[in-house]
Amino acid sequence: MAFLLLWFGTLDYRDLIKTDEGRYAEIAREMVVSGDWITPRQTDIKYFYKPPLQYWATALAFQSFGINEWTARLWPALTGFVALLFAMLTLGRIFDRRTAWLGAAVGASSMLYFGTAHFNTLDMGLTCFMFVSLCAFMLAHFQPNNSEPTRRRWMLLCWAALALAVLSKGLVGIVLPGAVLLLFMLIERDFSVLRRLEWLRGLSLFFLITAPWFVVVSIQNPEFPRYFFFHEHFERFLTTVHRRYQPWWYFLPVLCYGLLPWLGWLPQALWQALRVQHEPPFNQVQRKTLRLVLIWCVLIFVFFSVSKSKLPSYILPIFPALALLIAVVLRNTSYKVWQWQSFGLVAAGLLVLIPVWNMMNYADNAVELALYGKYRQVLLVAVAVWVLGCCCAFIAARWHRADWAAGVLTATALSSFTLGMLGHQQMSVLYSARELSTTLKPLLGAASKVYSVGFYDHTLPYYLGRTVTLVAHQDEMSFGLQQEPQRWIPTLEAFHEQWLKEVQPYAVLPPDALPRLQALNLPLREVYRDPRRVVISRP
Repeated sequence: MAFLLLWFGTLDYRDLIKTDEGRYAEIAREMVVSGDWITPRQTDIKYFYKPPLQYWATALAFQSFGINEWTARLWPALTGFVALLFAMLTLGRIFDRRTAWLGAAVGASSMLYFGTAHFNTLDMGLTCFMFVSLCAFMLAHFQPNNSEPTRRRWMLLCWAALALAVLSKGLVGIVLPGAVLLLFMLIERDFSVLRRLEWLRGLSLFFLITAPWFVVVSIQNPEFPRYFFFHEHFERFLTTVHRRYQPWWYFLPVLCYGLLPWLGWLPQALWQALRVQHEPPFNQVQRKTLRLVLIWCVLIFVFFSVSKSKLPSYILPIFPALALLIAVVLRNTSYKVWQWQSFGLVAAGLLVLIPVWNMMNYADNAVELALYGKYRQVLLVAVAVWVLGCCCAFIAARWHRADWAAGVLTATALSSFTLGMLGHQQMSVLYSARELSTTLKPLLGAASKVYSVGFYDHTLPYYLGRTVTLVAHQDEMSFGLQQEPQRWIPTLEAFHEQWLKEVQPYAVLPPDALPRLQALNLPLREVYRDPRRVVISRP
């Protein structure tokens, strides 16, 4: 119960922040308001970057529980929890109950996994359904005592999960699992599994789930197929069109930080899975499981490492699988290893004090300096919790209580990560438009129009509860604006003319853009200012 409260009970403490959280919450809000659940729109502009499953789920949550931060983050938290349940189920059936609990603990308390589950982005949904497909496949084919109906049910669940993965983030949801299976069969030199994949029923179920939306959205928007399938898949992977290029080793530090506090067990887990054929404690089913999971982790990591578009959360699908590998190692970890690992984590926590203490150097003005100071206090408490908890895990290991050490380390990680995330609320004014909207919203009348000049804060329309008009800024909305150019104002000069025509206009802009408007003799008065935004109206 305490875990459930920690996992789901803190979702609404923090304001939504830019970019992803505001973007995906706003698309779902506009679906609810407009009633159009086919064509995703962001601030009333067509937005075809991703399929709609998370938008639909969030919109349903908005309708059921109201539009707020808790419902906006519910889908990532829920899918993250479901993946943990499948990790427990799979480890429990293939290994034992203790390994199942260890796998769930490792997955839940890994930094990147926990953080993404409490952040409104699409990667956790993709991770969940890809991982469910992996677990369902293993439960269908790696248990020799399965009856034919049982095997068929698990295999159909695998196909359904692949379909939901595609609806979560596109073709990667089936291409990567398919590539993993192909590589596994090549390494095993066993293609007999192809005859047991339930091709007819499985493909029928897959297309029954995925095809309707793709067909309808393509009929209503003829420009969709080429943009979504070519630009958002092939161009994103092969080119730097999204300006997210990073070196090939980019995900190595992401993996190291993201897997804390369990990073120390990763080398042994990978080595054990690699050498599993020579490990006597494992039976044939367990050996196949470890090999397949290792292939899953390595192939997905390499795939995204060679991609020209990289973000930290892209490798999230390997984290539940890594939790499986690490759990198998943890169940036989000696007390001395537990002590050394706990000691290393204490040292890591003390090292973190250096950047935390020096974070004030990143402040650009007095307001940011005060905000950074408040956040630093929370982070210092989080580090203290981390160090104290790791010391307790060390003591538990000294007392030869391995399960206690694992439990203490899990609780420590969950507590310190939660404190760090909740403390970020101190920085809300810099990354969220909630406070700005609290000032602006009461001023808006029925005839008011809001413009976003020279930039776009993705949380602004969500917190205002209305769309805004972009001025001299396209960025990720460029494709949608090509289809409907009337939905924006391309130049400041055109904006000047429109400003004079409006009855009660307001505009949000970065502070450095204000002199450019004043140079155009735009009649204005300032109604709000924070370190990163200014709101003006017409006198």
